[in-house]
Order: sequence, then C-alpha cells, then structure tokens
Amino acid sequence: MFAPFSIRFTMQNIHKVFIAFLNFLFCFVLLWLFTRNALLRPYAGSAGKEILAGLLLLATLYANYFLLYPKLYHKYSHALYWTALLIITLAAAWGDMSIAYANIAKCNAELLQVIGKFKYLSWCFVFIFARNFAFNLFPFLLRERLYVQQLLDKEVHAVYHETQKIDVVDKNGAVRLIAVADIYSCSQEGNYTYIRTTQNETHTRLGSMKHLEQLLGNGFVRITPKLLLPIRYIHSCRNGIVVMKKMPFEEESQLLAINPKNKEEIASEITQNLLRRNEEENKASVELTVRKGDKRKSVVPPKEKLRKIQSCIHQHPGIKSADIAAKTGYSTATVERSLAALKQRGLITHTGSKKTGGYYAVEKEG
Repeated sequence: MFAPFSIRFTMQNIHKVFIAFLNFLFCFVLLWLFTRNALLRPYAGSAGKEILAGLLLLATLYANYFLLYPKLYHKYSHALYWTALLIITLAAAWGDMSIAYANIAKCNAELLQVIGKFKYLSWCFVFIFARNFAFNLFPFLLRERLYVQQLLDKEVHAVYHETQKIDVVDKNGAVRLIAVADIYSCSQEGNYTYIRTTQNETHTRLGSMKHLEQLLGNGFVRITPKLLLPIRYIHSCRNGIVVMKKMPFEEESQLLAINPKNKEEIASEITQNLLRRNEEENKASVELTVRKGDKRKSVVPPKEKLRKIQSCIHQHPGIKSADIAAKTGYSTATVERSLAALKQRGLITHTGSKKTGGYYAVEKEG
C-alpha cells in the first residue's frame, strides 16, 4: 500500500539532492576559477579577495534566480524586473572593482586628471558589468524556457482531456489537431515522434516517446522504447508478437515484435487490456434495453440472428430457450431478445408453462 508513495518520495529526495549537488559544484568551480585566474580583470592580489568577488557574483546570480525572476518578472511590470537586475549587476560590478583596487576612491578623484587610468578603469568596469549581466541572464533564459514549457504542457493536457485530441504537424508543416481514437501507431526517430492514423496519414510531433505516453495514458502500450500502440487496434498477442487489426489500406495484418528485455511484462499488460476490452464489449451486448427519454425501448438483434433462431424453432418444435442458445451458439440475452422480437411479429408462439413449455413456429396461411 505504501510502496508507490515510498518510491515516489525517495525519487523526489534523490532529485533534490542531485540539484543541490549541482549547485554546490557550480559554486565551487566558479570560486576555484576566481582564485586561479581573475575573470575579465587583473588579479586582485590575494585569494581571499578573489573568493569575496566570486561570492558577490554568486549572490547576484541566486538573488535573481530565487527572488527577482519569480517575484518581479511574473507578478509586476517587466520593466521593473530589468531595472532591478540592472541596478544589482551595476552594484556588483562596482563592488568587484572596490575589492580588487583598494585605492579606488583615490582613482575616482584622479579620473579626470589621469586619462590612462580613467580608460583602464572604465573598460575594466564595462567588462565586469557585462560578465555579471551575462551570468544573470543565463538563469533568466533557463527559467523562462521552463516556464513556457510548463504553460504549453498545461495547454496540451487541457486540450487532450476536453476534446480527446492532440496537436501534430502534418506533411505541409501546418499544426492541426487529430483525434486520439484515430491514432494507429506512434514511432520515434531522434527528437521527433511520427504518428500514423487509421486514414494512413503520418504526422510529426516534437518530443520524446515517454512524454507522449504520459499524455495519452492507459489506452496505449509501449511495446518497444520507440513504438507506442493503441489497445483498441491490437487484435491479439502471442509468443511476443503483437497482431494489429487489419486496416483498409493494408493487404494483411501487421505483426510487431515486443521488446525482448521485458517481453513477459508487456505481453501480460496487453493480454489484461484485451480481456478487459472483451468484457466491456460483452457487457454492452448483453444490455437488453436502452433508455429513450423516460421510457425503455427494446433492442432488436440483427436479421441474420432472427432468421437462424426462427429456423431452429421450425426444425425443433417445442424447443426451449436454453436449447436454442446451445444449438445456435448465441448468448442467453441475444436469444431472449430474438424470441421477444419474433413473438411480437407473430412468427413464433410459446405454449405451456415457462418450465415445461416450448416455442413453435407459426405456419403462414396460403
């Protein structure tokens, strides 16, 4: 009962630990680079100063990643976000210059007098500011891409659940929606998934097979890492071979091999789905009536079944319904519906009690 939750909880913890480790590794590498070689300016004179400058850059980076972008960009004006980021990167650049040059106040006083010093400091400041801004732009681009991807995923799931359709790109490069019920097979090549429909049309969809499988849900089974099939179009599964239902555009049924690594597991899943599908179809066929408004209307079996049951009664006068079901191979529900329809049309009659009586064909006059 608690096993799936435990596994999910463990995987979430592993993911968090891995992300934390990557962040720690990134910070360590950045500080190591600062101590070994100053980035875009001369060496500050000591490893301590360089580490301090590196920590200053990391502070701006994570402040943008955890505070500015989520709090300002998606809640207030974008101009406010870029203004705040510009101020922080400028302040970080000036702080870096102050750490690197202890006599920066004196240099500021001599800026107008010493032209060479002014040029040197001004270009160094521009380089440091550009470095800080580039570092802060990276998490913005990363989080913006993730945010857009999340919005697209939500929209795709909403369209799928409401209309049972998914977005694809046809051979002309146009984006369109196709019904999930029309999907015959899904195969993957590289970063693209190719979807074949029951109309013998092939469409393209960007994304992995795993993502498509998660979207489509339980009505599909993945027999190989690069092949996804709908249960509704699978005819049978034997000895690791899936037999698809024959389509009008095919000369014979398609045979597809299951991945040998987990053949038994996939075959068992397909068999269970096929049994469930057959049970649902049988349950639908056993329904004796359908609702029409507040009344109920009898369901009439096909003419072929009526003729066969009528012929059986004609050959065996006085036969009971259970014997008719045994001789024709029809279900008890089908026989009962057929007998009711034949009696209503005056083609057969029942004499005797329900236990001892039987059915007789009505001879036509003339």
